[in-house]
Amino acid sequence: MQYLIEISAIVVLSIMLKFLIPNGNIKKFTTWIISVIISVLMINPVFSFIKSGDFSFDSSKITIQQDFIESTFNKKVENNKKIFINAIKDKISNINIDVDYEILDNKLIYKKIHIDLKNAVLYTDKEHIDIINEIKLTAKNIFGGDVEIDIYGWIFI
Repeated sequence: MQYLIEISAIVVLSIMLKFLIPNGNIKKFTTWIISVIISVLMINPVFSFIKSGDFSFDSSKITIQQDFIESTFNKKVENNKKIFINAIKDKISNINIDVDYEILDNKLIYKKIHIDLKNAVLYTDKEHIDIINEIKLTAKNIFGGDVEIDIYGWIFI
């Protein structure tokens, strides 16, 4: 804070000095000297930092806002659910999807995808087993190949 007060005072004094000095070579020289002084004052903290030699980095002082990370991943999960529903909407509609996931080391890991087809409506003449395989493949493409897919609510005959 003291640093900003010093620079502000020098700038105010230099402006007043410029108005008091008559036009000519002396005014140009004085303006140049004032500019050099202000520049040195602004660079002085950098020199002090270099002179101190304290370039250590303490990673323990960095905090990650966990609630922000969780909010970001929740949005990503909701977005992927919308992408999944849009990807299969020409084959089947009226489905519900729940996603089990966890956040480990600030990474989103999908554990299990629950797809409820009890109110589903088919839009194709394909056999039901083909639709189920397409739903599984689409889910694996969107949520990751290692995720477990649980499809329920449909009576298979």
